[in-house]
Amino acid sequence: MVGVRSPYASPRGPPPTSTASTPPALGGLRRPHSANKHVYVIGTTLIASTAIYFGSGGGRTRAATGRMSNGQQIDVDGPPILRTGQDEYDWAYRLALEEIDANVGEGDRFIAGEGWAQLWTRDTSYAAESAASLLYPAVVRSSLEASVEVDPDADEEDDSEGAPPALVWLQDSCAHFGGWPVLSDAIVGARGAWSLYLVGGNRTFLSWAYDVTRRSLKRGERDAFDDGLGLFRGCSSFMESNSGYPAKYHHRGDLVGMTKALSTNALYYSGYSIAAGMARELGKEEEIIQQYEARAIRLRESIRSHLWLGEKGYYSYVMDENNTLLSNFEGLGEALVLMDGIETDTGRIQSIFDNVKQQRYGLPCLWPPFDLKASEHIAQYYHNGRLWPFVQGYYAMAAARHGRIDVFSHALQALKDLAVKSKTFAEFYEINGTFPAQRSRQLWSETGYLAMIHQGLFGLTFEVDRLCFAPLKPKALFPSTVILENLVYQNMVLDISIKGQGGYIKRFELDGKKQKFSAETPFISSKLTGRHTVKIVMGDDSKV
Repeated sequence: MVGVRSPYASPRGPPPTSTASTPPALGGLRRPHSANKHVYVIGTTLIASTAIYFGSGGGRTRAATGRMSNGQQIDVDGPPILRTGQDEYDWAYRLALEEIDANVGEGDRFIAGEGWAQLWTRDTSYAAESAASLLYPAVVRSSLEASVEVDPDADEEDDSEGAPPALVWLQDSCAHFGGWPVLSDAIVGARGAWSLYLVGGNRTFLSWAYDVTRRSLKRGERDAFDDGLGLFRGCSSFMESNSGYPAKYHHRGDLVGMTKALSTNALYYSGYSIAAGMARELGKEEEIIQQYEARAIRLRESIRSHLWLGEKGYYSYVMDENNTLLSNFEGLGEALVLMDGIETDTGRIQSIFDNVKQQRYGLPCLWPPFDLKASEHIAQYYHNGRLWPFVQGYYAMAAARHGRIDVFSHALQALKDLAVKSKTFAEFYEINGTFPAQRSRQLWSETGYLAMIHQGLFGLTFEVDRLCFAPLKPKALFPSTVILENLVYQNMVLDISIKGQGGYIKRFELDGKKQKFSAETPFISSKLTGRHTVKIVMGDDSKV
C-alpha cells in the first residue's frame, strides 16, 4: 500500500551551506573506471531484468537477472559515466546515481526518499519518465505494479464474476485534503508505464498497464469531470497541502475538490494520448484509438480556452470553485503544457518562457507565493513558492524541446549548484538554496537532474521503435566535448559523444559511419544489439 504523507513533521532546520568552489569529496560514491567490472546479460526482455548498476558506499551491488531471449552477454564497466570537462556536473551525475540506489526499498520497489519510506504512485511515475525507466526498469515495473487499487464502483464489464480485479492507478492521499476524488492525479501512473514500455518494449506489461490506464480514465470521467467546462476537478498534482493553496482552502478538501488545476488536467491529456498509443501498439480497434485521441483534443482545447491567463502571459495554476483563475503560475503545469504539445501557439509558448521566471536556484513550484501564516511545520510551507528539483527537471526538458537554450542552461546550472551546495538532491529548497535536512536524497529530485542530462543535454527521446537524438549543448556551460558512456538501452550499450555547441546537428555517426538525415531527427533503431558508439557534431547557430 502507498502511505499517507503526514504534514506534521517538524524540520530540524537547514544544514550549513557549502561555499566551496570545487565539488565536495565523493566519499562513498564509486568513481568511474572501477577495477570491479560487472557483467550484465542483455536480452530482448531487458525490462524483466534488474538494471541496478552499482552499490552504495556500503558495498551493495546488484547484477542484471531475468528472462533472456538471445543470451547475449555484454561487459559494462559500472554505471553510466558522464564526462563533460566540468567536474561539478559530472560529480552531480554520480551523486544522483548513488542516491537513487539508496532509494530502492523492500521488494525492489522505490521509496520516495529520506523521510518518505513508502512507495508513491506520483513520485515513482515522474521519476520513471525522467530517468528511472532507463536505468532501473525492473524496479520501476515492480513499483508501478504495486501502485494500483481496486475501483469499487467500476463498470460491470470490468468487475464481472471471474474477471480480473478492476485495477486503477492508486491515488496518493494527504492529511490536509484527503484522497480520491479531491486528489485526482493518479492517472500520472500512465506516464511512468509508457516510459517503461518505450525503453524496454515489454508487451505483457504494456497490456496490463493499458487496462489500468483505461479504467483510471473511466474513473476520472465518472468522479472528477466537469461536463460544463470540459475540465477535470481536483487538487494540483503533488501540491496537496495547505501550503499549496490560499488560506480559505486549508483543511477544506471539499472546497479543493471543486477546483480545476492545470497540472492535473495536463496529466489527463497525456493519459488519453498515452492510452491511444498503448491501444495502437496492442492492435486495438481503430475506433478505440480515435476515441482516446478525440478526448485528448477536446481536453486540450478546454485547457487552452479556460486556463490561459492572458494578462500574465502564462497558464493559471488553478481555476477556483467559482471558475475564477488564480493569478499564480505552477512550474509543473507550465512544463507539462509545453512538453506535451498542449500549447502549440508560438506566441503563447514564447510568452510562457518569458513570464514564468526562474530564481537564482531555479523555478519555484508556484509563484508568487501565497500570503500564509508562518509555520515551522514543513507541510505548512513547503509548496508555497519553494524550489522542487523534479519540477525544474520537467521545465528544463520542456525548454530543451523548444530549443530555449537560455532557459535550459539556467535550470541545469541551478540544480547542479544546489546539489553541490547541499551535497544531496533534496525534496525541496528555499529560494536561497537551503533545505530541511530530513528531506534529503529524494528519488524524483535525483531523476530530475538525470533528465536534464539525458533528455536535455544529450537530447535522448524514446519512441516505440527508435531512440532519437536532439541535443542542446550550451557553449557557456560545456565548451568541450561531452561524453556519456555505458548507457544501457533495450539490448544495447551506448557510448555517446557530442562535439560543438548549440541545437543544430551538423554530423551524426553510428559506429564510425556517417548517417544521412535531413529534416528528420537522427535516430538509431531499438532493434540494435551489442555495444555501439554514437558521435554527434553540433553546428554553431543562433541557439548557442
